[in-house]
Amino acid sequence: MAYAAGVLLVAGLAGTFQYDHRAVSERGSHNLSQLAHRLQDISSADTAPQPVEIGASPPLTVLSAPPSQEEGPFSPAAQYALAQDEQERDFAPSPLAGEGGDGGEKREGGDTSAPQMTAQDVSPPLETVQSKAVGPEQPAALSELPTPVVPSKPVRVAERPQKSQPRRGTPREAAVPPLQRTPSPTPADKGEGDPSGTVQAEARASAVAPERSAALQESPPPAVPPQTMRDAERFNSRAVQKERRATRPARDRAAPQDSAQRAVSVSPAGNPGTPWPEGTLRLVVEAEGHVAMIRELLFTADGRELVSISDDKTIRVWAVAPDGRQATLARTIRGYIGEGREGTLAAATLSPPEADGRQRWLAVGGILAGAPSESYAIRLHDYASGEVVALLCGHTDAILALAFSPAGRWLASAGKDGTIRLWDLSALQGQTLTQAPLVLTGHTDHIYDLAWSATGDRLASASYDRTVGLWNTAQLAQPQVTLVARLHGHEDQVQTVAFHPSGTVLASGGKDQTIRLWQARDGGPLGVFARPQHKVSALSFAPDGTRLLAGNFSPPQPDRLTLLTYPSGKTEHVFTGHQNVVVATAFHPSGQWVATGGGEHKEILLWQVHTGEVLARLEGTGRTIYAVGFSPDGRYLSWGHTAVYTSPNRQGPLEHRFDLTQLTRLPGGLSDAPPVQAFERIGTLSLALEQGGPYKHNARLHVQDGARRLSTIERGHTDGYRHSAYTFTSDGQGVLSGGLNGVLRLYALDGTLRVTLVGHTGEIKAVAVSADGRWALSGANDQTLCLWSLPQGIPTSPSELKPTLTLFPAQDGEWVAWTPEGYFTASARGIRLIGASINQGLDKRAPYIPGEQLRERFYRPELIQAQLHGEPRTSPQNTVRLHTDQ
Repeated sequence: MAYAAGVLLVAGLAGTFQYDHRAVSERGSHNLSQLAHRLQDISSADTAPQPVEIGASPPLTVLSAPPSQEEGPFSPAAQYALAQDEQERDFAPSPLAGEGGDGGEKREGGDTSAPQMTAQDVSPPLETVQSKAVGPEQPAALSELPTPVVPSKPVRVAERPQKSQPRRGTPREAAVPPLQRTPSPTPADKGEGDPSGTVQAEARASAVAPERSAALQESPPPAVPPQTMRDAERFNSRAVQKERRATRPARDRAAPQDSAQRAVSVSPAGNPGTPWPEGTLRLVVEAEGHVAMIRELLFTADGRELVSISDDKTIRVWAVAPDGRQATLARTIRGYIGEGREGTLAAATLSPPEADGRQRWLAVGGILAGAPSESYAIRLHDYASGEVVALLCGHTDAILALAFSPAGRWLASAGKDGTIRLWDLSALQGQTLTQAPLVLTGHTDHIYDLAWSATGDRLASASYDRTVGLWNTAQLAQPQVTLVARLHGHEDQVQTVAFHPSGTVLASGGKDQTIRLWQARDGGPLGVFARPQHKVSALSFAPDGTRLLAGNFSPPQPDRLTLLTYPSGKTEHVFTGHQNVVVATAFHPSGQWVATGGGEHKEILLWQVHTGEVLARLEGTGRTIYAVGFSPDGRYLSWGHTAVYTSPNRQGPLEHRFDLTQLTRLPGGLSDAPPVQAFERIGTLSLALEQGGPYKHNARLHVQDGARRLSTIERGHTDGYRHSAYTFTSDGQGVLSGGLNGVLRLYALDGTLRVTLVGHTGEIKAVAVSADGRWALSGANDQTLCLWSLPQGIPTSPSELKPTLTLFPAQDGEWVAWTPEGYFTASARGIRLIGASINQGLDKRAPYIPGEQLRERFYRPELIQAQLHGEPRTSPQNTVRLHTDQ
């Protein structure tokens, strides 16, 4: 009897690995809003005319409502449509795009790409699937500059946004198979660890009233009354799980779901009787530090804590010593995460201290999970507890900049939609913001930075339209906002702004390698302050105003940060501790040391301003993958962490290997025979790069058959910006190419997109196809390798593919590998590198379960063997019951 049950169990599990290349359905179009008027083309500063009245803007779009139980949360109608261009939504092309490594040399076959440093990291921009590819625009003329914002008519408060269904997970955050609730396990199930308790589902309002717009245009848009909707009920995951268990056949209940997962409540092996928090489990890498680009660094006012945010979707809070020589990870705050880059954070700000010294709010934004209206929300956390207090919805594209006013009442936000929104947090009642935000428009390209003056009467904005906006916010409480000046002078995109602590001077920096100063009162130009030997990604003044630190996003000097004295503009120190892009900088409140984040290993360095001495180093155990390859027989895959750039497809040596038969990591690269790496030529076919596009990346990939050009595959900001690594398939019928922001795509020779490979979140650094054409391998600066089972032949219609296996190799030799279904295997101590983040809703903090507590249920090397080789290998000591019926 027991034998028969075992056979049935294995048979049921084997059925879970049927894999389809799903056809990609099309999303609706959500293009960037077109601004009605453009900037006036004048030499240095535009002054604002007399005030004009501004009306109410259209109401905010609310979050999509959860599906009804009648439809079922997993019915086809409830699933998100997969976009035909299913690349991640990202940050923009400069510190957030790829200045750091387009490169390529003149090659046979007509490669005209300029030599660049592809081995350098790029700070990927926030892309959106919905937006069309557009290049940076030159400032255009405004017919008339408007002025202050005046109060709009009273409006009704919109219903709070409601949570949408989670989307299919990616290997980096793989959705774990749903499990039934387990009765109290036997003593044999005991393990270590104590998961957090059950979190009750509570409705939390996150809507705001309709916006009031301060547009830089002659006449305001008409006011549109808000649309109300019935109160959303919290998704009762326990009830749905119980109902589905009662109605589905037993065998179906055992099968993992690879799409949107049911909320589950199970007892962990580590502590019988204590339930895991309800929600959708997603596997995540936990490398004891950031594993992707660090976007923002913030010190608390007392200097005791440092907050960092990253593309890896985490907020990390570090406890730091007063002298900076000791720092430890105090806590990690996680939110709702989704597929690809959904959940990626690009901006953060802390509210100033209140009377008791407490800093109340932490606001973050970027590309959150969910529908577009949800993705572009600002998530407001209680800083002390990390709990999500509210979602501020209104932006129509990625959030790139956030800043609190000095008094803490107002939160300014901006991003890729070209607008600035001012949120009055004094109108926050419970979890509902009852006052509409004011909207400032007029920039003609993405806004990357915001800064308030110390007195709060000036707000500055940095834009890729090559201008700086200077706004008078002295009457904001009335509420009135006036455009003081549009500042011209930079010859390229402006990336950052910062006010001197005195509040009298504004500094700006960007891609033209200059730092300019302006009078804060009227925007009068004070000239070029300094010309660092690198593009300027961030500016930070010391608390006493005597120094200015300039961050760096890559060429021509990718390893430099420049510390300048103020007001002389002389270089006090050139810091070379990082070996790559740095877009996050912050002075400690003491002014004696700074924190900078980025570099080759996604590290945070604390260093002394007088000497440049590194006081502490905060980094994880992963490294960027610069090279990949297969052994000729396909048994081993290989990779390298060392950047030695010679061409886009040769960025470093192969240094490590992994045995796919034994699921074991081995020392050294592939030495017995030449490795199989990227195919740039097959017979008469060849691939050649050409530099082009609005951001001057290697955006064009030519497919040649001898002298005849078969096609040109050109990329823009919606599909990875450039071709960072590329190869023919082994049969010469397709082209596999990777780009920024995790974009990896398979094309037919005629240049048409056929397969979108979804798994990475960072720039693809290397690709390879096995000799037999069955597998593709990719490595990225998200520090992971993905192994893909390629379709037989090139599909005739667009489809989507997930990795068969994702591998995270740590520097100490440990590793962890997992499947999209949520099963994993690991080295002896590699289980510490993985955990589960539990999605409980867009307006909820996500609890975390460490890997050791997942071992009993999800450590399944025999199932991974079955998926790789077609038949399970017996491993009784690791085999566990998916369901416990006692």
